[in-house]
Amino acid sequence: MRLPSSLRPLFEIQPMNDCAKRTSRRGSSMVEVVVATLISGVVIVGALNVMGGAIKTRTATIAYVDGPLLANELLTEIMSKSYEDPEASGTGELGREPGETTRSTFDDVDDYLTYSESPPLDINEVPMSEYAGWTRSVSGWYARRDNGGFWFSDTGLKGILVQVTAPGGTMTERTGYRWKEGAMEQQPAVDSEVVTWVGAELQIGALGLARAGTNLINAPTD
Repeated sequence: MRLPSSLRPLFEIQPMNDCAKRTSRRGSSMVEVVVATLISGVVIVGALNVMGGAIKTRTATIAYVDGPLLANELLTEIMSKSYEDPEASGTGELGREPGETTRSTFDDVDDYLTYSESPPLDINEVPMSEYAGWTRSVSGWYARRDNGGFWFSDTGLKGILVQVTAPGGTMTERTGYRWKEGAMEQQPAVDSEVVTWVGAELQIGALGLARAGTNLINAPTD
């Protein structure tokens, strides 16, 4: 059946213009590619800067947390020792006696003078591998009784300084004083066993060990 001419335009499909086809399929221009590349570069650089800042912050945090821990740990060990060598008391000299070459042989506070270790060692003299690049050192002096400052001869008071240096150069210092006439330097009335140092180690997955320790008392030599 033939449709009336008045209805034909409603059912006729017009052919698509070839120019319109070419326009809808147009690709990105070189300018657009360059602009997109520049924007991507700016975003990547910004992300790297943020990541670098986070790494620096983490490194600084480790130094400010672990530095005091390592310094306190060694200082408490030193403070648990006698004021002077039990076998050479009254000599009035700072430093180690013959045969005292390792921490296990140190028996008075000034045996640690000029002592240094890198990486730090635990109380059993086992290297703490998680602190590779760290350094721990000790110095000391005869101290004035009025202000703790340096003096030229034995005053009955010794100052001990522990310094811990992180790989990035951050330094932590802790100072302690040992008095010859302190109550805990006196001979006990009876022989006794005294716990002088307590430490703890916590294994945190694959991150290594977390350590802490403290001395309980400056025990006298019996």
